[in-house]
Order: sequence, then structure tokens, then C-alpha cells
Amino acid sequence: MRTSTKEAFGMFMAFAVLALLAALVLVVLGFQDQRKLWWRFQAMWYANPEANEPSDAAFAVQRVVWFIGAAGLAFGGFQLYSTADDLSLSGGEIKEAAEEVASRLPDDSDGILRDPTDHNFAAYLQDKLRDTDAGGDNGLFTVSQAEDPPPEDTVEQEGQVTVEHYTISAEDAPAVCMTVSATNIGEAYPSTYLPPSYWYALTATVADGSC
Repeated sequence: MRTSTKEAFGMFMAFAVLALLAALVLVVLGFQDQRKLWWRFQAMWYANPEANEPSDAAFAVQRVVWFIGAAGLAFGGFQLYSTADDLSLSGGEIKEAAEEVASRLPDDSDGILRDPTDHNFAAYLQDKLRDTDAGGDNGLFTVSQAEDPPPEDTVEQEGQVTVEHYTISAEDAPAVCMTVSATNIGEAYPSTYLPPSYWYALTATVADGSC
């Protein structure tokens, strides 16, 4: 069964809390009298504890080991928390990422090739969202075209502008609507046997709520 983003967030947060609590326990142990700890928890396993009592140097090393272990667990806990934070998106972050993508679309002045089988830019927008700070490489965003795609036999002319709407969402966060204006700037890979494909220059605006 596929783990949802919400479940993954909860799992990482739980492990982060456990790691930090374990680190706190090790810090407390590190500040204790190591000799007393040995006599309380380990001496009972020896027939002659006095003959097996560690040296002062060994107790000093044990104290250092507690602190090193605590540091490692604390580092791991903060890393897990960071991962959990990356899996949690607010509506504001979604809109910020969508606006960042919209501002960059005109930079692709050479044109964007529309997939003749999909008849939309959803996959392209999805890749662009992954490049934003909020998107990362986690595939948090879902991009879906809000209207039916044009029919396959649509004949488009160079310079023609079409307007399309895409809902951008993430689990448990408000969606936004990206309105894309696509200007046809020429046909690509003409073929008698395949549907026509075209290059487009894109601009976009973003509004709150689904399209």
C-alpha cells in the first residue's frame, strides 16, 4: 500500500521526537557519576565486582561515549524533522511556488513543446514546480488540467493563443489555479503519420482556489 504524504509526515515526526528524547536521556546519563551507574546497573553481573570495576579512564571514556551518542541522535532527529517539514506544505507555499513558476515561464522564449498525446502542459508544469524551493524533489504537487483538452484533430495556426487552466494542489493544503496563455510559435516535427505538435510561448497568472 502506498504511503500518503500525511502518513509519511507523521512517521518522520514520530521518529524525530523519539531520537531527540533518546538524545536527552544520553545527555542525562553523561552527566551522572559513571562509577555509581556501573555499581548500580552492571556490578550485579559479576561474581567479584571489586575485581572487575573499570578504571577512572574507562569511566571517562564512557562519559564521552554518552555525549557522542547524544550528539548523533540529536543530529538524526533534526534531520528527520527537516524531512518531515519538507513533506508539509501550506497553501501559502503552494501559491508561492506556482507564482515562481509563472514568473519563469516567459524565460523559455524558444518555446515549449506540447505533447501531442497529452494535449496539455501538466507534465511540464509539474517539472517546473519540482524546481522550486517548496517543491523540492519530493513530487508534492499535483497538476491537473481543469478543462477538457482540445480534440486531436484541432488545426492550430502560428500566432494563435489558447488559454488553459490548471489546478495545482498538495495533500491537506488549499489549491491554487494557474491560468496559462499559450501562444503557438510554430509546428514541430511535421509528420504524415503522427498528430501535429507545436511549440508554444507561455505566460501565466495564479489565483487562490481550484480552477
